[in-house]
Amino acid sequence: MSKLKAIVIADIHGSLKLLRRLRKELEEVDVIFIAGDIAGTICIPLIFQSIIKYKRISRKKYMELVFGEKYKEFVDFQLQTTKKILNFLRGLNKPVFFTHGNTDIPEVITYIKKQTEQNSNLIFIESSIVEHDKFIVLGYGYCQKAEYSSVQTPTNRDISIIRKDLLKLKEQALLLKKKNENKLFIGLFHEPPKNTHIDLIPSRNYHAGNQEITSFIFESLLFDFVFCGHIHEIQAIQTEKNIMLINPGPLVNGFFAYVDLFTREAILRRKKVLSFSSIVYKLRSVFV
Repeated sequence: MSKLKAIVIADIHGSLKLLRRLRKELEEVDVIFIAGDIAGTICIPLIFQSIIKYKRISRKKYMELVFGEKYKEFVDFQLQTTKKILNFLRGLNKPVFFTHGNTDIPEVITYIKKQTEQNSNLIFIESSIVEHDKFIVLGYGYCQKAEYSSVQTPTNRDISIIRKDLLKLKEQALLLKKKNENKLFIGLFHEPPKNTHIDLIPSRNYHAGNQEITSFIFESLLFDFVFCGHIHEIQAIQTEKNIMLINPGPLVNGFFAYVDLFTREAILRRKKVLSFSSIVYKLRSVFV
């Protein structure tokens, strides 16, 4: 039986160090899928400024600072980290399908669009569908506001808008599926479907995914695979209604997944790398 090997990653958060450690694995597969949150979010100088200003360590206060009076500095930081990530991915010389995430600010999305227009191996899917010779990829990077956290990002979308977006994509996808019945259909979302294994926060026994995405996936039955990220607390594979759902876990903490698209074999993996960002993201639930 022929093989079509892929690596699925999510939540890079600017961690070029982890990508470099994964170079050998990335070079050995046929295709790469990235489920959003490309740009860096842990800017060390701004973290220290936040601590000094608010006299405490707080994710919420840091977010208020970077999306408030220090937004220009944060934009520059995100763009710099995104440029490095895209340069690395460009050098792999193989198809990289990716969407954005809720922490990728609009300026980053605009930059990514311009760069991917000039690089054929980088296929950015914001809210659209892309055809490949062996499969079709539907990408959607937007998220609802987090019900489980007081910490929010300004790039979230209202759930009513997400519902309209997904309905439009569903109509397009159904037509494409009829014309390409033999092609695999892959969903690449940042936010996972709600009430599945891949959206669980175990410490709270809480499912933090998006119900609209759940409805889209399991009512349309279009997909062979669904790749997601966003929820850092879980790394999981689930097969439901013959759809393989994968949350590879956050790359910023070394997590990724192998999957063979033809044989439907999938394996979860981790590279252990110590970095300031990985420590912060591992401990992020401690700081409100």
